[in-house]
Amino acid sequence: MILTPNHSGSRPWDTTLVRGLRPSHLTSEQVIGFEELRPQSGNA
Repeated sequence: MILTPNHSGSRPWDTTLVRGLRPSHLTSEQVIGFEELRPQSGNA
């Protein structure tokens, strides 16, 4: 996930999700941390 500043004023950040085709080598803790950053459906 890439976080970039949002200059429209509606929210502080924009996000872009990137999909990898190979194993990510992320730890469970890192995955949980990224999931906590992502808004849930209907909350964006």
